[in-house]
Amino acid sequence: MKRSAFYLLCVFLFASIGAWAAAGGDTAERTAKTCAGCHGTYGASPGEFIPVIGGQHAEYLKKVLLELKGKKRPHSIEMTLMASGYTDEQLEAISEWYADKKWADSKVKVNEYNMSATVSLIENYSCFGCHVDNGKGEGETPAITGQAPGYLKNVLMKYKAGLIPSDEMAFLKDVSEVEIDAMVSYLTELGRNR
Repeated sequence: MKRSAFYLLCVFLFASIGAWAAAGGDTAERTAKTCAGCHGTYGASPGEFIPVIGGQHAEYLKKVLLELKGKKRPHSIEMTLMASGYTDEQLEAISEWYADKKWADSKVKVNEYNMSATVSLIENYSCFGCHVDNGKGEGETPAITGQAPGYLKNVLMKYKAGLIPSDEMAFLKDVSEVEIDAMVSYLTELGRNR
């Protein structure tokens, strides 16, 4: 009887562990919760300077997290420390978990800008040639429309200064900060008007 109860308990434990593992166990959702403190629930950042990551492309998120972990992106000390605390597999799982969420456009107020001049600027530099589908991007090319404006400007200014190496973004060296402000406002608002 005792032996039967012991075997039954073992079967129950193994079945429970198997079900827990099949359901994801200690998965990306649990690991990704550490991101919510800054990036908001499900990656829908409410702030001006922290990017929306929910609904962003998994390939892009993984690329950025691995670059942060490898200290190849000078974005922030906080993100470098956060990314370095995870394995590459965990970073990939986190990226996929957030990519599976619904994109929530930034609600932060944007600066006024000249619409026709800004549209011409974006067309001249062919922003939507890479960030296809009106700025939604794909693969390793991020969605930029509806993104938090302070974050978007910060990243564009880093590309302009050469702090983030990229041949594709080298054109920003010739774009003024006033033009970048207008582009950011337009791109943030464009996401709201999808």
